[in-house]
Amino acid sequence: MNQKKKITIILTSVGMLAILIISLLFVFCRVIPNRKEEEARNLAIMQYRNAKISRYIEENENYNDYEVDVAFLGDSLTDGYNVESYYPEYLVSNRGIGGDTTFDL
Repeated sequence: MNQKKKITIILTSVGMLAILIISLLFVFCRVIPNRKEEEARNLAIMQYRNAKISRYIEENENYNDYEVDVAFLGDSLTDGYNVESYYPEYLVSNRGIGGDTTFDL
């Protein structure tokens, strides 16, 4: 094998190794922190959701002696909807939870 081929093989190997190292750095610097942020966001969502459900369980005890006329179930649009002011003639229960989906109902 001549000297020129050896140098070409070495340079090609070094180039491929550099690409591999850069790819790994990208994974460790970009993907892993995103995963941690996503886990933190999911934890915050679950804590919010659990707090809302706990509050609704406590509120449901108020309705043991009577039934509500209208129950609103849904996502953040329902959660932020002031149903009492729009339906004062009815006994209403707002059970919207921000971030919920159809599958959560």
